[in-house]
Amino acid sequence: MTFKYCPNIYIGNLNEEVVDEAIEHAKEEFPNECCGIISEDKYIKFKNDSETPEESFEITDLLYYDLYVDNKIDCIVHSHNDSNRASKVDQIQQKEIDLPFMIINLRNRSLMDCIVFGEKEHAPL
Repeated sequence: MTFKYCPNIYIGNLNEEVVDEAIEHAKEEFPNECCGIISEDKYIKFKNDSETPEESFEITDLLYYDLYVDNKIDCIVHSHNDSNRASKVDQIQQKEIDLPFMIINLRNRSLMDCIVFGEKEHAPL
């Protein structure tokens, strides 16, 4: 497992192998932010459609919306470049979406931190 050697890891109750897949995706996309989701104990990569992918992420894939409506998203994942804090935008989006966020913090493709924050609170539509 790649993340076991990092001292500042909090992944909650997520499967370690799935978290490893997300971390590898973040390393592949560096210096851009990666984005994906954890759904039913699987990591699903998405293309970052942000106009500034090195600073933010945006998911426009219809699969994301279908899984959200069906209440099948356990966590939204994205990476930061040398910033281990949830931005104000991250915090606002997490509250609006009512799903946990995982932030993978990289420095030069090396894992620095990985945190999960927020709760899955919304009921199915």
